[in-house]
Amino acid sequence: EVELPSGDSLKPTASHTNDLIGERGFLKYDGSLDNGFELVTMPHTLEEYMSKFPFTALDELRESGFRSWDTDTCGFHIHVSRATFGMRLKDTQPTQGRKDAHMLRFTKLIYDNRRQVKRIAGRSSDRWASFDDVGRLTEKIKTGHQANGRYSAVNISSKRTLEIRVFKGSLNVRRVKAYIQFVHSTVEYTRE
Repeated sequence: EVELPSGDSLKPTASHTNDLIGERGFLKYDGSLDNGFELVTMPHTLEEYMSKFPFTALDELRESGFRSWDTDTCGFHIHVSRATFGMRLKDTQPTQGRKDAHMLRFTKLIYDNRRQVKRIAGRSSDRWASFDDVGRLTEKIKTGHQANGRYSAVNISSKRTLEIRVFKGSLNVRRVKAYIQFVHSTVEYTRE
C-alpha cells in the first residue's frame, strides 16, 4: 500500500508503475488509503521474487513522492497459498490433517513470538493486525473463527491463502525482500 501525501493525481505514476510491474502484478483501490493504491503481486516463488520481480517500481514510487513507511494507513500484506502447507518432498497431495497441523505451527510461531515479529515487521497495530487470537489458535485453524475477523495478524479467512498482515508498509527494496524472506523461512521452519 502506498500514499501520495501531496494530494496530487495518482494516475500518471500509477500508470507508469503498472507498466513496470507488467504481468507480475496489478494496482487496486484500497478504501483504507486517503490518496493511494495497493500494489498486488501475482503468485511468485521466493526465487522469482529475489531474481525477477521489478523492484525498481518501488524506487520510482518513492522518487515520485509516494510514501508507505511514514504513514498511518499503509501496511504490507503477504499471502501464502494454503497448498503450501502440509507438503513434504515426497507428497503429491497433503492430507487435511497435515495441512492444519502445519498452519497451526506456522501461526503459533508468529503469535508466540509477537514481540520479536512486531520488531521485524516495523509496526504494532491492533487495528489492522491483531494478535487477539493468542491462546485460541487451534480453534482458529479448525473453525476459521478469528477474534478480529480479517484484521488478525495471520488472517485465515481466505479459502486459498493465509494472509500475514503484521508488516508496516515500505518502499525500501531491502526491507520488502526481508519481509518476503521472513515469511518464507517461517513456512519452511514450521514444515516438519
